[in-house]
Amino acid sequence: MLISVLLVSHNNQKDLEILLPSLVKALNHLEQSLNFTFSAKGSNGNTDGKISNGNIDGKERKISKPICHNSSLSEILLVDNCSSDSTVDFVQKHFPNVLITKNRKKMGYGANQNQNIAKAKGKFLLIMNPDMVLPPNLFNIMVKFMDDHKDAGIATCKVCNLDGSSQYLNKREPTIFDLFVRRFFPNIRKIYLSKSTNTIQELHNTIVKRLDMYEMRDVGYDKVVDVPFVSGSFMFTRASLIKELNGFDERFFMYFEDVDLCKRVRNKARSLYCPDVSVIHRWDRASHKSLKWTIVFILSGLKYFHKWGFRFI
Repeated sequence: MLISVLLVSHNNQKDLEILLPSLVKALNHLEQSLNFTFSAKGSNGNTDGKISNGNIDGKERKISKPICHNSSLSEILLVDNCSSDSTVDFVQKHFPNVLITKNRKKMGYGANQNQNIAKAKGKFLLIMNPDMVLPPNLFNIMVKFMDDHKDAGIATCKVCNLDGSSQYLNKREPTIFDLFVRRFFPNIRKIYLSKSTNTIQELHNTIVKRLDMYEMRDVGYDKVVDVPFVSGSFMFTRASLIKELNGFDERFFMYFEDVDLCKRVRNKARSLYCPDVSVIHRWDRASHKSLKWTIVFILSGLKYFHKWGFRFI
């Protein structure tokens, strides 16, 4: 098997109503392209990375009949983390080939994905959030990218907002300063300091420049680069390596499990950014809106720095 797509859901029916049709379409596109390649004996099967993203707008659409995905090349695995909505019923009715694991008790994100990882049969694992929308050519491009970069253990692509603007999710290794500013002053770039002193203006500019470096805006998002910290919202990985590393560290209930995994991956392989395709991330940023998730974020951050060493600046 070539591809295993790994999802976790907790009351994410609305997200899955948008994601799953685009996901199945992308997997079917990959299979059709590979079949065409084999039958054409050398045709590239439209996998050269130059295909248009197509129409992905993230809008809800009514699903009138089951959408079957039955392939020997790919599989979709979903852990339902004790949803109280109709997530499981919806998926079973409309996407009957999705392999569902139903938790008896709530578990952290890494622990849930580890259940998927243990069952996955694919050569590549796509670990992703349910609040995404995918273009049809996604898997063609990412598989080719990994084949072209055999030293890569993990890769990501451009992650965009609904309006097509970048979310700048490529990051360097975090420091406490970077996380503090980004968490509590997310709109610092938009602050206009017309009446401030030169000292305050210089401090503001220094902080913005530092955040640009943390989000790798200084190197840009238009070329292949090594990325120390790939967002857990979209991780295209080699299954053999992720399983060798025993997946996510389950001590992180939520947040920092992705940067921890990237750090361990980078001890054995490269972590890369592919600029040739983009996905839509309908980002909620829950930890910015909830005191509970802000506390969880802080506690996970402390666990991360305790594990890998505290870096303040």
